[in-house]
Amino acid sequence: MPNVVKAWSNDATARGPSTQLWRKQQPLIGQRWTDPNQGIHFFDEFNEIMASGSRYALVEADSGSTVSLLGTDIGGICRLTTGTTAQMEAVIGSSEAGLCKIGQGTGKVWFETRVRVSSITNGVLAFVVGLGEVGAAAANLVVDTSGEAADRDFVGFGADAADGDALRLIYNTNGGGGITENSANAATLVASTWVKLGFFFDGETKLKFYADGAQVGTDVTTTGANFPDGEILSLAASVKTIGGSADTMDIDWWAVLQEIV
Repeated sequence: MPNVVKAWSNDATARGPSTQLWRKQQPLIGQRWTDPNQGIHFFDEFNEIMASGSRYALVEADSGSTVSLLGTDIGGICRLTTGTTAQMEAVIGSSEAGLCKIGQGTGKVWFETRVRVSSITNGVLAFVVGLGEVGAAAANLVVDTSGEAADRDFVGFGADAADGDALRLIYNTNGGGGITENSANAATLVASTWVKLGFFFDGETKLKFYADGAQVGTDVTTTGANFPDGEILSLAASVKTIGGSADTMDIDWWAVLQEIV
């Protein structure tokens, strides 16, 4: 468990988790974070990255791609860097353990992360970040050429090759027929600029997406078509170069909380 606590705030310029999303369950201080009878949680500020197969599955999917730590900020930053040939990818995610389940009667779920990418120019890179099926953090989490998310259980965010500055809100059931977009342009991304991305599931049938502490997109009915309703989910993130340059995605922190009911 990391030991650097940042200020919680709804302010888009602040570094910590967003109060409008987390409310009384803010990471490390909310009741469900301090009582294991009430919640299962994970929070990492990347003070260290464990070896692949322990805390994380580090998938440096192609020669020249890396997953590393930057020593330029308090608490650490995880940097995913692609190789310099088109379609090279770097991936990080939970190794084997499932962290939560989004399904009716399974308890509330919170997720948020703070990320930035090196470019938002069309055709340069594509990325995804969120919660995916156990084992989702593997090669080709981002599809070659299009930059679409792969056909795996997934709920989260991304930007594809065609529109690099458009934040997409997406979800998918493995084998369900293709990615569902809740919004194709929920917010405008800025190169090398931090953005906080998260969602809240109410424990019944509704999920809300957030960007920089404000709700974006429309409410998702989790019992609807193509949502990974009732599936075990874990952390997953990937960046893939489309244009063939050494592109990066940085993760300052990420957090997930599952209510116990």
